[in-house]
Amino acid sequence: MRMSKLAAAGLIGIGLALGGVAPAFAQVEGGLMTAGHMERSSKLIGAPVYNEAGQQFGTIEDVLVSPTGGGPIAVVSVGAFIGGGSNKLIAVPLSHVHLDGAKMTMAHATMQDIENMQSYGYYHMSNG
Repeated sequence: MRMSKLAAAGLIGIGLALGGVAPAFAQVEGGLMTAGHMERSSKLIGAPVYNEAGQQFGTIEDVLVSPTGGGPIAVVSVGAFIGGGSNKLIAVPLSHVHLDGAKMTMAHATMQDIENMQSYGYYHMSNG
């Protein structure tokens, strides 16, 4: 499971309050994983994403977590890589993006598949 900096800070705070134990971070190449083999969302954002053929097709723009549960979502910027010119965003379950060695890989992702995916957009809600 991946989490935001705020959520990670909350877990560290809870660990300190309950027993003075904070999660340990392992020295893994690229600094993407904790000792518990969880990926740090702060390190995922901006990471290039590759397909199995080693072609970069995007960059992780954001990691979204639902307040009602469910798996986290990776928002991936793919516009520049598929020749669209504009910044096309797609949303995929973060479970579909795997750390393969030192790089993020999305298995079976062809450029055509990525190009055909529906664009994702952020929607803003007003407070008034």
